[in-house]
Amino acid sequence: VPCFYRRDVEGLPREWIAMMIKNFISIAGVFNTQRMINDYNEIFYKPAGDNFKTLMDSNFDRVKEFVKWKEKIENHFSDIAIADIGFNGAAVYQISEDFKVSVDIKLGTLLPEDVNVSVYIGKIIGDKQLEHSDTKRLQDYENLEDGMVRFSGNIPCIRTGSFGFRIRITPEHQMMTNPYEMNRVIWS
Repeated sequence: VPCFYRRDVEGLPREWIAMMIKNFISIAGVFNTQRMINDYNEIFYKPAGDNFKTLMDSNFDRVKEFVKWKEKIENHFSDIAIADIGFNGAAVYQISEDFKVSVDIKLGTLLPEDVNVSVYIGKIIGDKQLEHSDTKRLQDYENLEDGMVRFSGNIPCIRTGSFGFRIRITPEHQMMTNPYEMNRVIWS
């Protein structure tokens, strides 16, 4: 900031201008139109084209199945209930150690494949606020009695400090373009 406000006799911030020129030179290879076009092509256009080809196959059967799945989610996502969260909260973990988390969930008429159950973990600040957060999916699941499903996984300790977590459940389908497109999230 002082570089910007230090002006020469012509009123120009010479140090600031020199810093801007140096930055332009150093980032030109990373931030340019060619890279932007390649990124759009690889990240958006090719996948969209491939997705369109896939959707057209078999008289749009996959689209019809996806629409039915979305209706099922719309009608039954609110039936999901977190019954129990299991972890050893009394333990002190070292960096590079893992801790196991399990979550017992009543899914109602939904299937384990219909949801993404994740641990939203971060350093605790204030009252129940998480900072420097990360999300780890609980990949493993097993069916329990009474329509309950236990999702579980190991969460790596990668930083020091006091950490906390919340469980986040979102709908999941391979044809979804964004995990939040259905505007459905359940938090613990």
